[in-house]
Amino acid sequence: MLTHLLRNLRVHPIETVLIIVASLITFISAAMFYSSQTQPQKEVLATTDQISKIPTPQAEMVYVEIAGAIKKPNVYRVPVGTRLYELITKGGGLSGEADDEYIARNYNLSKLVSDQEKIYIPTKSDIANGLFVEPARRELAYLEEDTSENPDEQSDLTVSINTATQDELEALPGIGPVSANKIINGRPYTSLEELISKKIISSSTFEKIKELITL
Repeated sequence: MLTHLLRNLRVHPIETVLIIVASLITFISAAMFYSSQTQPQKEVLATTDQISKIPTPQAEMVYVEIAGAIKKPNVYRVPVGTRLYELITKGGGLSGEADDEYIARNYNLSKLVSDQEKIYIPTKSDIANGLFVEPARRELAYLEEDTSENPDEQSDLTVSINTATQDELEALPGIGPVSANKIINGRPYTSLEELISKKIISSSTFEKIKELITL
């Protein structure tokens, strides 16, 4: 083949050179085309591999304690954005000692729970013993006998530190949003003085509101 090529080069030098050049151009073009086809695939594979190594973000978690009239009182680890009704469900639901109507009137089940918060669901005995008093002094069926024997109980104007809402607490003199939230998170209380012992409010603020609050 080489002898034939040399013979043609002597006889037809220009034509032979053009054929050789054309062959080289064809070879180089084919090589470049092959390279352009394989390179994007490598880049795609490399990019896919990089994406697969990106860590998947995990939901931020908080710890909340729920106690009282709940089937499984405990400290639960829940995602940020968990609602009170979801926490109750996680705790197995309300126990037979819970007063559904009382909870429906005094608890916002759609509220967001927060980290390190303690939520206490009162039992019927808690309410009967005066630990939880409804702000509007609604008469409960199982308290009718007790309330008839105590005509000198606190008036409707007092605010219960165990059951009052954020807005009701903020209506007290010297109580702003921060103090009201601290009062709610510090529940339950067995005495008014726990507002001071638990460092919920200052002594001066307590003097302002002590005649306006009740358990």
